[in-house]
Amino acid sequence: MNNKRKPRGYWTFERCKEEALKYKTKSEFKKYSYSTYTISLKNKWLNKICKHMITKRKPNGYWTFERCKEIALLYRTRKEFKEKSVSAHDIAERNGWLNEICQHMIRLQNKKNIWNKNKCKEKALLCQTRNEFRKKYSTAYNAARKNKWLNEICSHMIEIQKPHKYWAFNKIKELAMTCNTKKEFKEKSSAAYTIMLKNKWTNKICSHMKNLWEKKWTFEKCKEKALKYNIKSEFRKNYEGAYDAAFRNDWLNEICSHMILMGNKNKRLIYAFEFSDNYVYIGLTFNSEKRKYQHLDLNTKKISPVAKHIIKTGLQPEYKELTNYIEVSEAQKMEEYYVNKYKNNNWNLLNRYKTGAIGGNNKKWYYETCKLEASKYKSRSEFQKKSNTAYNVAYKNKWLDKICQHMKILWRKKWNYENCKIEALKHNSRSEFNKKASGAYDTAYNNKWLDEFFPKK
Repeated sequence: MNNKRKPRGYWTFERCKEEALKYKTKSEFKKYSYSTYTISLKNKWLNKICKHMITKRKPNGYWTFERCKEIALLYRTRKEFKEKSVSAHDIAERNGWLNEICQHMIRLQNKKNIWNKNKCKEKALLCQTRNEFRKKYSTAYNAARKNKWLNEICSHMIEIQKPHKYWAFNKIKELAMTCNTKKEFKEKSSAAYTIMLKNKWTNKICSHMKNLWEKKWTFEKCKEKALKYNIKSEFRKNYEGAYDAAFRNDWLNEICSHMILMGNKNKRLIYAFEFSDNYVYIGLTFNSEKRKYQHLDLNTKKISPVAKHIIKTGLQPEYKELTNYIEVSEAQKMEEYYVNKYKNNNWNLLNRYKTGAIGGNNKKWYYETCKLEASKYKSRSEFQKKSNTAYNVAYKNKWLDKICQHMKILWRKKWNYENCKIEALKHNSRSEFNKKASGAYDTAYNNKWLDEFFPKK
């Protein structure tokens, strides 16, 4: 496939048709010539230029009871039936035919009670670490975990996991000093690297490291990698170094100009499926291509109102994008506006739910909603514990001081040497000290007082 960007207007109907003739199916066309496929779809040329292609999808109403039964007779178990003929199995299940057409099949033995304590222990003894046990014998591991046998049957194993709060700033800095690059540091200890990023210590800890991206990722190399992808998220996922270099040098807009515009958590697009019998479905989405496919998929278990109407009437809808990608709050208002507009023009709505849902269980946390949420709590710790998402959004946007003015400021003890020692004497072990007085423990750890408070025997 040629990755060079074509000039605007290059893909005419004739050129798209010529490109389509190289492929046998629409899926193959989409996979190997995505840009041409997308332009053909947008201009409604697909049906014309793909007439020669093989249609793999069965026509509406193909899977009758007799056909499903005929296919089911080819398999010995329901599992095999489902794996090798998904469409027939799902339609039979949806119509309540499964028990009847699968009477000849073998019922597999229920293995839930096979993993008793002795058998789990037998498998655990073959492994040196819990991770190895989980990977090699996941069913035995899960049974042991569920029944709370793990500590007992894994007592012989090597403990690899670091104790809670092991990776303090000084410990991470010490490890980072042995590495020349961030990549080397990440490979040596992904846990330390992740905690460094989470606590925003990168500039302090990695200041001695070389920035290899400055030499490696030139404008031409970044552009070459970007041309392989149609959306920015794919580019970033597969070539993080090139993406970061392009971002830092402000090349992204130029090298990603060929990419498809996508929404995100804060932006949505309004769309509609119009049927010739005056029925319409209106929705909003951050990925129009994916959402369009989901609505038109007739073989899924969660069938959409659009697909149901296609099955019921045999009509094919016309897809329309009513807006560009706009802010979520604006998109919610625009969705309601278009619903009322269609209603006033005597259209029948296929929507099952009220407008305004943005999908993905994402609540829009902006300043006012965070402030309203914060007003329910008496302290920041209570706010963080009971509404973590709102707290994190407020923290990220530096709203906490403003929206938490009504809260009590809890007194914090200053952990100097004497206070840490007094607190340490109340506990029998380091782990108990860490669990019950984490603030004192962290101060003692960072100042290397732990060996004095808890001498090794």
